[in-house]
Amino acid sequence: MKKLLSLMSVLLAFLMLLSACGAPAAETSEPPAEDTGSEAPPAEESPAEAEPVTITYCNFNASGGNEETLAKMYEAFHEEYPNITVEIETIGFDDYFTQMQTRVAGGTAPDCYELNIENFASYAAKGALAEITGVANSGTYPQIAMLKAIAALAEDAGLHCQVSMEERMGCGIGACLVCACALKSENGETRYGHVCKDGPVFNAEEVEW
Repeated sequence: MKKLLSLMSVLLAFLMLLSACGAPAAETSEPPAEDTGSEAPPAEESPAEAEPVTITYCNFNASGGNEETLAKMYEAFHEEYPNITVEIETIGFDDYFTQMQTRVAGGTAPDCYELNIENFASYAAKGALAEITGVANSGTYPQIAMLKAIAALAEDAGLHCQVSMEERMGCGIGACLVCACALKSENGETRYGHVCKDGPVFNAEEVEW
């Protein structure tokens, strides 16, 4: 169970990285609109309309029996973001870091790869890691799809599950409602909790996904 929770945490960070890989809007042959003196905001692309992206991801935490769990997590992510294809490679822990060192040195490292805390600092110091920018302020919170998938897996397995619903927060005391989270009441009606005040951890079964 401890290893599975670790895998979930790793995949959450992994999905945040994938969300930064969206493509710009495709050019069209439409004639330019008449100048009205102000610029209209650019149209947003839905995941289904975005340009296809393929990403390679290497990990060690899914080895030893968790490959199917990782595959289900990816399926849930891909359903939400069908334009993003992830080629997953799982390597046993004993060989993992030897292979990663060789790949990084040879310039053949995967786009995304798992690191433990013992190796993170050394890889960062060598300039082998890219900074994730724009994710926290994107307003899309793609990790919600990941948490929803985890909650579904736990329900299928008959396991109690809790999820951490961190959002971008304004006041931090539950007054501004920026971090309101839809929850199920005992009578079936929807109520709203504040992630900053009532959470950030909630029982998965009470969250309205």
